[in-house]
Amino acid sequence: MKQIVTGEGFQNLLQQENEFILLKHSLTCPISASAKTEVEGFEQSTDLGVYLIPIQEARDVSQLVAEQLEISHESPQAFHIKGAEVKWHASHFDITRANLSQAVSEQ
Repeated sequence: MKQIVTGEGFQNLLQQENEFILLKHSLTCPISASAKTEVEGFEQSTDLGVYLIPIQEARDVSQLVAEQLEISHESPQAFHIKGAEVKWHASHFDITRANLSQAVSEQ
């Protein structure tokens, strides 16, 4: 999972990747650790790029994502982005390998 820690990195991601998964991850939250494990499991079964924003290290990037995607910040929070648009998003215990797989297969 590649980390995104700058606003420029996020903008480049939107321009260069047509479809990907993005996880906002709190480094100190056990719920977020569980979500990260689920996303890592999903990552092993997909060719999509999977990216992580470490909230404590890149709070400004997390806020930029919330503003640009027009979805209130939560942590943990996962997005399926295709064509620079959010096709699916979830937070907390709704971030599962099965939900990610289903979201991607429906697009």
